[in-house]
Amino acid sequence: MAAFQLQSGKGYMEKNYFKVLTSIAVAAMMAVSIFTGTAVVNAEDTTTQWTVSKSKTATALDANNETQVTLSLPAAETQLSSDLLFVMDVSSCEKDAEKVIANIVDELDAQIAANGASVKIGFVVFKSQAMVAYPLTDYKTAKKQDIAAIITKNVTDAIAASTFQPHYTNMSAGLACAEETLSADKAVDNSRKHMLLVSDGATYLFCKDSATSASGYDYKSVETRVMDYHGTNLGSIPSMAYSQAGTLSEWNLKYATKEEAALIAARQLAYAQWTASDWTDYLEGIAAADANENMAQYNVDFYGTHDKTMPYTVENNTSYDPITNVEESFYQSHKIYQQMKDEGIDCHAYTTIAEGGKGVAPAFTGFMNYLAGGEAQNILTVGNEVFYMLASGSVYNEMGTGLTNLNDNYAFSFVNDIAKLSLTVDGNSYTAKSVAPANGETAVYEFRSAANETAASYVVHYFAKTNTTKEHIVWDINVPVTELARVQLTYSEKLTTVPTIRGTHTMATNGVTTLNTIDSNDTARQEEFESPTVRYDAIIVSPITPDDPTPTNPTVNPDSRPTTPETPTDTNTNTTTTDTTNARPSTPNTGDETNSMLYGEIFAISAAGVVIALLLKRKYSEA
Repeated sequence: MAAFQLQSGKGYMEKNYFKVLTSIAVAAMMAVSIFTGTAVVNAEDTTTQWTVSKSKTATALDANNETQVTLSLPAAETQLSSDLLFVMDVSSCEKDAEKVIANIVDELDAQIAANGASVKIGFVVFKSQAMVAYPLTDYKTAKKQDIAAIITKNVTDAIAASTFQPHYTNMSAGLACAEETLSADKAVDNSRKHMLLVSDGATYLFCKDSATSASGYDYKSVETRVMDYHGTNLGSIPSMAYSQAGTLSEWNLKYATKEEAALIAARQLAYAQWTASDWTDYLEGIAAADANENMAQYNVDFYGTHDKTMPYTVENNTSYDPITNVEESFYQSHKIYQQMKDEGIDCHAYTTIAEGGKGVAPAFTGFMNYLAGGEAQNILTVGNEVFYMLASGSVYNEMGTGLTNLNDNYAFSFVNDIAKLSLTVDGNSYTAKSVAPANGETAVYEFRSAANETAASYVVHYFAKTNTTKEHIVWDINVPVTELARVQLTYSEKLTTVPTIRGTHTMATNGVTTLNTIDSNDTARQEEFESPTVRYDAIIVSPITPDDPTPTNPTVNPDSRPTTPETPTDTNTNTTTTDTTNARPSTPNTGDETNSMLYGEIFAISAAGVVIALLLKRKYSEA
């Protein structure tokens, strides 16, 4: 008990009167601070990266509690600059290079020129090694040059200098060189870099590991694996001499059936017809066998020892063991291709085989199809789809309603006024026209690039709230959207249910916003927009009584704030802000309509508290 008794009497009161005084003063200051708020807002966007570049922003609330929301494709902050890098197989496909170059100019020029977009074009070529034959160059400059002549000269010079080997095929080298080239361009976002691989798929050389390259491989190195074909179906074929080993012949040694071996011997068939039924499993099997069997021990420099017999024998025609040079080249090429995709680079695989034609062998065509994610198209068909973000689509967009971080209700409503709707493409305004609703909409607005355009490129459908549906709009996109020209739809929302609890409110302007797209391959997908938020500092007072310290239905003091929220200190309410801290102003705005009598009452309470505390001190000091 003695320990507790020490807390009573004069000593205890001398210490605690300071607490009483401090508490009253702090309470008074907090009360004052509550009434210095203004209608301040914050509009935010996110940095979430999606397959389709897009953004959604909102401006600060104006004096009428309205905000302008803008949907952008590509994202509003994205620079409209792109890289287009062709990776050309010039082993057996050399003649196709000139056709491709001519086709690029014809197919892409109109799109690039029409929008004045910043596009750089470049060429990597590969045989057994790879090199940058035409560096990434501004398209306007490139168009004025003879690209084919420049490529020819650069390759010829490299061969003469022994820095480029002009024979055979090493796809992994071409892709490794491409990754290094694209990685070096820091001025362009990866999502706007396009790599177009052009090959027949018949690759059989590969690269050494490199810890210093972007891809992890040295594209100047040339390696292979040589198989001992004795005892296989092709072991008795005279033409299969060791001097030919280490090339595509290795594919036949592993996969040719007895019937195919006879046809190959009679020169009626070039390569075994086996191909993977599941390329993902097949490539994973190659990686596993590589590790388990330590296949790297059989790697040799192609130009140094490829004509020498290696202790590497085939045990089974259908086994992953051993892994041939062709399979190692498949594995490396796919790995680098996938690395670029994982980095956000847009990767395409085109074949040099004409539509309906036959490739070198089913496996090589199948590998190109696998890289392409479907059927590899002939390179001569390349066109504007390279730059397509989406071929067509729609955006479903709900108006924002819900609970704030202070558990207060709020709601935004669409401003159904054609004067507050706008749509631009590459900064050029489209003409808006109101048309009669036909599918249960409240209103329909069409946007055309010109008044005489037969079909509207873009349509906005507005649906008012019903008992079964939320208030929302649907934005139909009926034409391709490319990364070369930004499309922006701007509409207005009004804060119709205003927060009634004092303090800072951060409110999402929209509910679910879904982009539904159809890409150039007719593949459908969905992606979500992040909803921007606006900040609202309410100065409404909700009286709190001791019996009900946290009322669920507070009453509103009509004198605590103006009927209409004040304009933010930043008078440029059309500028999107990114104040993620939601900080309040350090000083009240001039023109705050706060209650001066209320201030007087607060200070009176504070002063009374001080007097009481002093009297208490005096009383107990005299005791």
